[in-house]
Amino acid sequence: MPTLPPTYCQGFGPRTGRCGNTIKRGERCCIDCKPYRHATLAKAHESYDRKRGTSKERGYGTTWAKVRRLKLNRNPLCERCNSVANMVHHKDRNSRNNLEANLEALCNQCHAQEHALDHKTNRRLRAWDGFDKRG
Repeated sequence: MPTLPPTYCQGFGPRTGRCGNTIKRGERCCIDCKPYRHATLAKAHESYDRKRGTSKERGYGTTWAKVRRLKLNRNPLCERCNSVANMVHHKDRNSRNNLEANLEALCNQCHAQEHALDHKTNRRLRAWDGFDKRG
């Protein structure tokens, strides 16, 4: 079976556009550009973290820490798969609604699946739109 020809680096380095180096299929950049790519990604993550605010500003302060600890002490197992729970999930996606009926003890995997579904269906945005319309 013939191998695919190499492709060009996407040029994350000091040059813009293609840097001219060839790379194997599936790689993103050449050895020369790799340090620049990581620096670019680090800046993007830093910018995102600044925009989203602190955990306290997002509704996860000391009260949340107490509520979370109580929930995990009462329900040490994931409510979906019965493995060890280490996350507490807000069912209605409102981080300030800490009522017992709104909280669900989940393992990392189930929590990740829940939020992956949110991103796939854009559920969070639709839920907040509904709150705004109903008051």
